[in-house]
Amino acid sequence: MNKQPSMTLHAIRSREWRRKRKDMIENGTYPQDLLQKQIKDSRERQRRFQLKHNKKIREKTKRLQSLPGYGQNTLTITKGEHVISFD
Repeated sequence: MNKQPSMTLHAIRSREWRRKRKDMIENGTYPQDLLQKQIKDSRERQRRFQLKHNKKIREKTKRLQSLPGYGQNTLTITKGEHVISFD
């Protein structure tokens, strides 16, 4: 029976590269201009993600606020003839 490897070759190589990169940064042999560019790109990606996330949250909030009875802190459950109301 063929057993699947626990990690793909790509995952192993990228893990090795991350370790090597970390060591190079600690030793000071990693090019500083490249490191600065990568940090800048990473921050920009994070900023874009945050903006997109905030936009989704705003849209969700708007949708919820447009529902009838929003913000009245009441909940009415109706099942057949029984009505249960929480205030």
